[in-house]
Amino acid sequence: DFAKKLVELLGPEELSLTNIKGETALHVAAAVGNTEAAKLLVNKNPDLPQIKNHEKLLPLHAAARFGDRTTIHYLLSVTKDEELSLLADESRFQLLRFLLSARVYDLVLHLIEKFPELATMKYQDQTLLGVIAED
Repeated sequence: DFAKKLVELLGPEELSLTNIKGETALHVAAAVGNTEAAKLLVNKNPDLPQIKNHEKLLPLHAAARFGDRTTIHYLLSVTKDEELSLLADESRFQLLRFLLSARVYDLVLHLIEKFPELATMKYQDQTLLGVIAED
């Protein structure tokens, strides 16, 4: 498979190169729901899930935005908890909104159990309950 051979040829640092939006290849794989490519990339460079783009969004955000459940679950499993806890409120709220839109409620609950402050977070006059009500 071409992607596998290409990843094998590149070094870990080359896999962290970004495009004009600050996205790595993992952001792109996440956005299109390519879990297999995501696994290849992370196996070669385990730091990729922690790299934010220019909007301060992780590859996990990209997967959640486009709603591929398998990719979302995988990226959540390889994204460090401390990275999620260090996200700015805007990024954390955005992640929850994307997950709710993708109807990945089990992961929303999982994140709230890990980070209880998310349940009552308010961002730009919106609350999580307000987002749920809109959906």
